[in-house]
Amino acid sequence: MPFDKIFQFTLKWEGWDKITDDPDDPGGLTKFGLSKKSNPDLDIASITPADARDIYKARYWRPVATGANDLLDMVAFDTAVNCGVQRVKTWLLRCSTYSDMLDRRLEHYEDIIARNPKLAKYRKGWKNRVVALRKFLEGVK
Repeated sequence: MPFDKIFQFTLKWEGWDKITDDPDDPGGLTKFGLSKKSNPDLDIASITPADARDIYKARYWRPVATGANDLLDMVAFDTAVNCGVQRVKTWLLRCSTYSDMLDRRLEHYEDIIARNPKLAKYRKGWKNRVVALRKFLEGVK
């Protein structure tokens, strides 16, 4: 199942069960990549691996996965986790391939760094994640 494949990839990049609260990260308190800012109704510190899987499927996979293209669905999911569900829904109107989505994602990173230069410290990690996702998808084909 595409969700199970990409879920493991995404959790690796989101730090698994490590709790973070980087003052420069707009998401604030985060565990399993689930931020308090994006999920104010959750008790972030108490999330279990099973909870994380259910939350990701309901809040990030279902809203962006169309079922028409597994690779695009997987990229849309990982991008929704990193860039926001509503943003990805908008991008899906213009992106017909997973490569289009990843290119748009890289542009987005540069846009947000231009607006908030403090976020430049994340540039290398963001780009590495996109490169790793492209490689991951090549292995899934």
